[in-house]
Amino acid sequence: MDTSTFGGIRAGMGGADAASQPACDASTAVRPRWWWLAVLGPVVALVVAACGGGDAGKATWRTPAGSPASSPADPQQAAKVKALTAYRGMWRVYMAATHTADPDDPQLARYAAGEALRVLRSGLRWMRKEGLRGRGGVRLAPTADRLIPAEAPRVASIGDCVDTSATRMYRANGDRYTDAPGGRRALSATVKDVGGGAWKVTNFGIRAVGTCR
Repeated sequence: MDTSTFGGIRAGMGGADAASQPACDASTAVRPRWWWLAVLGPVVALVVAACGGGDAGKATWRTPAGSPASSPADPQQAAKVKALTAYRGMWRVYMAATHTADPDDPQLARYAAGEALRVLRSGLRWMRKEGLRGRGGVRLAPTADRLIPAEAPRVASIGDCVDTSATRMYRANGDRYTDAPGGRRALSATVKDVGGGAWKVTNFGIRAVGTCR
């Protein structure tokens, strides 16, 4: 079993809630590689420029070509847009929160709820306790696969191959810290309509480096 972590989130566990059988359960105790996603910590089209230079610490996001600027009339397409927006948003705010290891960042609850939110906050608490901070970001390429129910979707299953190779954790006090190398990790997530037109990630799981291309 792979127990490496990313942003405080551990990989290699089986999830119970994600519609597409996440590779790790959000309830898993977080430890490093940096996975940030306390499972998310962590990730948003989450994606980032390599650490270093003038762009160090800045997360960038890749939006698939042709993504609509507003929700389309078709219920399925509209659900996909909302689910992917929530997923990318979760990663964006999580990565930003790792820069200060702030588990109380109110933006986290904007895109995540339930176990996913708990896991993200747990990862950030672990980072803060260990005196760690995050820099860099992840590259996302998510797709919304299964929508339930088909006629008026309220739940979406998202699959992704998250590239964490540009992420790093470091000691806030300047002491040496050797982080494990990142790479491409298979991820699955469940995103739900939680009411009031808001869609949030409620669970997600991430596998070890090398589990996708």
